[in-house]
Amino acid sequence: MMRGALALGLALCACAGECVGVSAACMPLYAPDYDEIFARTLTRSCAQPGPACHAPEGARGGLVFAEAESSYQRLLGQTGRPALVQPGQAGCSPLVQRLESTDPRRQMPPGAPLPVAERCAIVQWIERGAPR
Repeated sequence: MMRGALALGLALCACAGECVGVSAACMPLYAPDYDEIFARTLTRSCAQPGPACHAPEGARGGLVFAEAESSYQRLLGQTGRPALVQPGQAGCSPLVQRLESTDPRRQMPPGAPLPVAERCAIVQWIERGAPR
């Protein structure tokens, strides 16, 4: 395994509920905490106005990354919708499954995956229990 890379020996899932193999033994781009993830990845990569899927004007899948607390609640399933993050279980979290997918119909963000070090921060945050 390359130093600082996620262990991606994955059997990618075909549907939610199946786990993918990821490792938290990687080098994150930034501190793996929610505020950093929200500011440096979710809003920048997923919620910019225009073609972004999760900007207020897009809201694909009912997911909007406009405000940190409401986004956190949505990710953890505290809004009545299914959780996208399973605290302590990154590989079983739909968010990570989408980030790790190579299927163009499932991959998030569409077109090109996030850099490994950025995905690493998300995986480590989830593995640590996804604290706020």
